[in-house]
Amino acid sequence: MVELVTTDRDGERVDRYQRYLRLRPPGEPAFDPTRANRVDYRLGTPLPDYWYPLVSTTGPDDRALLAPAPVIKGPPK
Repeated sequence: MVELVTTDRDGERVDRYQRYLRLRPPGEPAFDPTRANRVDYRLGTPLPDYWYPLVSTTGPDDRALLAPAPVIKGPPK
């Protein structure tokens, strides 16, 4: 699930994608347009704060459901 636009505590609209672009770490390779023709393989990349990973689960009547997955913050130790 991707939540691009939300409201803040004051009820103002917040474009979370644009905010992420402003606050992302400098030099993050996923957003470097000069690398458009390069293919790099990475074990993982940081998730934007407006992405909510989902996992499949089962509801009370055995229906398939999607639920928010836990997100690990920072590099694995």
